[in-house]
Amino acid sequence: MIGLDPLKFAERDVKDTTLEDFIEGRTEYIEERNKDTTSLLSIFEPGRAVLTSDGTEHFGLTAYSKLPLRLLSKAFGILGNTPVPVFLRNPIYGAYGSAFGVKMEEAIEPDMRFYPSLNSFFRRAIRPEVRPIDMNPKAVVSPADGKVLHFGKCKNGLIEQVKGVDYSLKRFFGRWEETGFTMQKTSDAQFAERLKVHSENELYQIVIYLAPGDYHRFHSPADFTITSRRHYPGGKKKF
Repeated sequence: MIGLDPLKFAERDVKDTTLEDFIEGRTEYIEERNKDTTSLLSIFEPGRAVLTSDGTEHFGLTAYSKLPLRLLSKAFGILGNTPVPVFLRNPIYGAYGSAFGVKMEEAIEPDMRFYPSLNSFFRRAIRPEVRPIDMNPKAVVSPADGKVLHFGKCKNGLIEQVKGVDYSLKRFFGRWEETGFTMQKTSDAQFAERLKVHSENELYQIVIYLAPGDYHRFHSPADFTITSRRHYPGGKKKF
């Protein structure tokens, strides 16, 4: 914890914490990411209409998919990582918190001067006791601190989203590299079946919405080990 001396807050460096900071083989990950030029199937295919589950065009999402999302994402990323002077942090973050209902009393560090950038404020950590986790090894906990919009079984290899739009699980996962399994030649339902460990199992989905003022870190829903990782280049569309 940092004390109340503003100079101590000013000494903190802005750091854009990303996935490669936490995984083994960071250099290999970056090299693999930079050389990955394979064109992945996108959830919204560029230049094509976004259809709802009944086959009609969803005009709002179709228009959204045509925006320069990569450029906008990079611009907001630069803005979010820009250092904020200590004397401006309380008014800027305070206005953001008031607008979106940020609960600073839940944060490990409630003093807004602690956060050198908007991104660091956005990714603030919360006190463990305000979100107790079920330690039952058979329990599956929520990976995010948001509002559940939809949950249920994956039917026919589709992820049911809000606003009447279904997404292909095959496209959502991107390229599949299992030997002898050509993703492009399989239907959505066949792809979903191949993901099951046992044929009698079912695949489930859950859609969790995070509002701008919510706690935005993600956590493992169960005790597991990461065996592979994948970078998804694309439009950085919001869900």
